[in-house]
Amino acid sequence: MLEVVKFAIMAHHGQKRRFTGEPFVVHPVRVAQYIAEWGYGEPMVKAALLHDTVEDADSVEQCDIEAHFGEEVGRLVEELTNYGDSWKERKDNALKHMKTMSLEAFIVKCADRVDNIVSTINENVGRGKWISKNVTKEQVLWYAEEAFKIADERLDKEIGQEFAVYDALWHAVKGLRKCTTEIK
Repeated sequence: MLEVVKFAIMAHHGQKRRFTGEPFVVHPVRVAQYIAEWGYGEPMVKAALLHDTVEDADSVEQCDIEAHFGEEVGRLVEELTNYGDSWKERKDNALKHMKTMSLEAFIVKCADRVDNIVSTINENVGRGKWISKNVTKEQVLWYAEEAFKIADERLDKEIGQEFAVYDALWHAVKGLRKCTTEIK
């Protein structure tokens, strides 16, 4: 696992989270933490750590992931990679893909959504205003709610691992709804 963490750190070297300025790699680490806390195995934890490398790191190609970490992790990362020129195009593509991706990749995507939503809430509520100039709060809420609708269809909402995923995403979206109504 240490090799995967080092790879993610190197791939995201110099990248910062947009509003907090914290090193970008803290995001995939938190996503991996959700996956581990929910009781999922090593391939999913590794994919969570690497889920943004192909998309966001100029030096990483899909074949690098498979070569270093194997076919299963490579497949998951490939399923998790978003493509598109604009924010809206990437999110439309992601929503379409969430409906058909493997359950393992979808669960990592849900952990990604939870962390991004929680970060969005913390970044905006702490300032008392919506700080993104590129994406409106309505757009962010739309994407979160559409992703949650897919989770509602795909995840088992009974007690168990999938319930933990569903519950975390439900609470994150609920918090985002509150955030977007309370701040300007």
